[in-house]
Amino acid sequence: MYKLRLVYDSSYSYVYKDSVTHVATIDLYIKHKIECAQCACDELLFDTDSSRMLAVLKLSSSNNYTVELL
Repeated sequence: MYKLRLVYDSSYSYVYKDSVTHVATIDLYIKHKIECAQCACDELLFDTDSSRMLAVLKLSSSNNYTVELL
């Protein structure tokens, strides 16, 4: 399994991080057909490294967080 972390500003609450991360999973699937699961309020889990790398490219344009490979 392959993970990535969405790194939020420390001022954001747990609920905010959890909600935005959940929306990211939905966007990845609907817009790009990338399947993933949310395993923490700020982490996503992928079956393949290629899916994770494509997700990094798609998510890195967000102003809400930065993307970090785990």
